[in-house]
Amino acid sequence: MSIRRPKPPAHLSPAAAAWFARICREHDVRPGGEAILTLAAELLDRIAAARAALAEHGLVHVDRAGNPRPRPEIAIERDARRDLIALCDRLGIEQWEL
Repeated sequence: MSIRRPKPPAHLSPAAAAWFARICREHDVRPGGEAILTLAAELLDRIAAARAALAEHGLVHVDRAGNPRPRPEIAIERDARRDLIALCDRLGIEQWEL
């Protein structure tokens, strides 16, 4: 009996798709877990996008009043990491890094 391995969704980046496929190879991802795994992979892409924006624009921006403020990507990355860890914990996997 062969095990059905879900394919990574087409909208994922190559890195997130490779992570998705690796998790499916190394873990028994049940049909209900496939949706959670997809959300986790999307969070990896969100983290990467936030990191790229921070690398390009820095950690601080100046608001309309001329005051320095943390860039919103800091919170986006933090929240996505927190949510990614929670989803991976729910799936029973610890490899939440690319």
